[in-house]
Amino acid sequence: MVTILGMSEIGPWSLRDSSAQSDVIMRMMARNYMSEKLAEDIDSAVKKLSDSLYEIALSHHEAMDKIVEMLLEKETIGGDEFQAILSNSLRSHRKTEFLA
Repeated sequence: MVTILGMSEIGPWSLRDSSAQSDVIMRMMARNYMSEKLAEDIDSAVKKLSDSLYEIALSHHEAMDKIVEMLLEKETIGGDEFQAILSNSLRSHRKTEFLA
C-alpha cells in the first residue's frame, strides 16, 4: 500500500518485477536494491499508516464487532452489508458526539 499504491509521502513506485514467480523473493531482492534510508522511510510510512488505521478501528469498535459477528456467522458479507454496518455506526457515532 505504501510503495505500490502511493499511500504515503514516498509516492507510488515499485522495484519488483511483475513477471517474477515469487512475490516473497522479489520483495527480498528489492530490499537489496534500495538504500537503508529509503527502507527506513518505507518502514516508517507503513507504521504510520498502520497506527492510523488502528485508531480508526478503535474509534468504530462497535461496527468492527458487528462485522466480526456477521463474518463468524456467515463467513462472507457483501459490500452492501458492509457499508450498511459502517453507515449505521457513523450515524450513531455522530449522534454521540453531538450530544456530548
